This record gives sequence, C-alpha cells and structure tokens, in this order.
Amino acid sequence: MLAELRPEAVVRDGDRVELRIRIEPSLDVFPDHFPEYPMLPGVVQLGWAVRAAQRECGMPGELARLSGLKFMQPLRPGDRLTLRLEKLGAQDVAFSYVAGATVHSSGRLRFNAAAASPSLRPT
Repeated sequence: MLAELRPEAVVRDGDRVELRIRIEPSLDVFPDHFPEYPMLPGVVQLGWAVRAAQRECGMPGELARLSGLKFMQPLRPGDRLTLRLEKLGAQDVAFSYVAGATVHSSGRLRFNAAAASPSLRPT
C-alpha cells in the first residue's frame, strides 16, 4: 500500500499547482528504506506525483509513460518541501520536488487518455 500524500496547502496558478508537504517521519516506508539513513523511496515519490497529477491537474486515465526521471537529493523524514506540477498538455505533466533552490527529484508523466474511457478501447 502506497503511503498517502497529505499536503498542508495547495496553491494553483493556471496550469501550475504546488502542494506544500512535510515528509511524515511516521510513514511505514522508513524502517525498510534504510534503517541507518532513512529516505523516501523513489517509488513513493513517483506514486505521489502520479496521484497528484490525476487529482489536481485532472489528468485522465493511467500513467502511460515516464520520462526524464531524476533523483538528485534524498528526501528524509521531517523534510518540508513543495511538489510542483505543471500541466504541459492534455496528457503531460512535469513534476518536481523542491525545497528552496534544491531540486530533489523531477520527471515528466504522460497519461493514457484512452484508458479513461471504456468506449475508446478496441474490441
């Protein structure tokens, strides 16, 4: 089960959305990733970005493609940061996790609009 993203604030500006978050130290992913130096797993960061893009940017369907994924700085328990989403078109969203001038991770998501509508699926 993916840890749930619980933003402290959501700020919208046109095609951009910022979710202010705190990495809760109580998340159940930390004991296994890594006990001596806990950090938020990349799969959790990606899952949060996908769900936030679907919910906050109205992206249809499921994730179809991921590109430009980069993990530059670890995210640690207690960190405060911003998940930035920018809608780039009907199917694309760029995301980044930033704290001040530091980009922790980023990437680009493409959603499959056809998957959202059963009537568009081939039979």
